[in-house]
Amino acid sequence: MSEKTQTELELESVNAAILAVLKGGVTEYQIGTRQVTYHDLDVLKKIQSSLRLRLAREQGKVRGIRKVGIRF
Repeated sequence: MSEKTQTELELESVNAAILAVLKGGVTEYQIGTRQVTYHDLDVLKKIQSSLRLRLAREQGKVRGIRKVGIRF
């Protein structure tokens, strides 16, 4: 079994922080090298989304996102 990437480790930390916030017993958590004491579920969910996208890109599951504009 291969070792986990930094992104996978950070995503696990964010998931644990979200779970702890939902359980109501969090005072601090650590994501990678960052340590956070204040908890905002919306911020954690944005970080989680960003990490999921980064992980999918690293694994080759997602290509660049394209924006298409249409003018009439």
